[in-house]
Amino acid sequence: MDIAVVSDIHGNYVALKCCLEYAFSRNISTFLFLGDYIGELAYPEKTMQILYDLNEKYKCYFIKGNKEDYWLKYRAGGEKGWKDKNFCSGSLLYAYNLLTAYEYRNNINHIMWPFPCTKKNCT
Repeated sequence: MDIAVVSDIHGNYVALKCCLEYAFSRNISTFLFLGDYIGELAYPEKTMQILYDLNEKYKCYFIKGNKEDYWLKYRAGGEKGWKDKNFCSGSLLYAYNLLTAYEYRNNINHIMWPFPCTKKNCT
């Protein structure tokens, strides 16, 4: 069985689409994602929607990366501590705010780590 391993997407949904097209051309239907799904690039909701759709149709496994941990800790800590003053915290805050708005508009819970931790897909 062939498995596609994808890591550090960082919101680059265009590159993600190309990687998936390549995997599909090789008849791969099992995917292992190693975290850092969104981050520094615009349109994080597009990346997450691709992953949601892929998870519905194929066998997918997801591991949280350090970026997902940052957002989950920020949310759990009452959304305190980040400032839009530098590249690192500014990009994290940008993605967090966009995804939180997307989450509310689409009635989705926990978009930062949207995949339920089950034996099927979560490590």
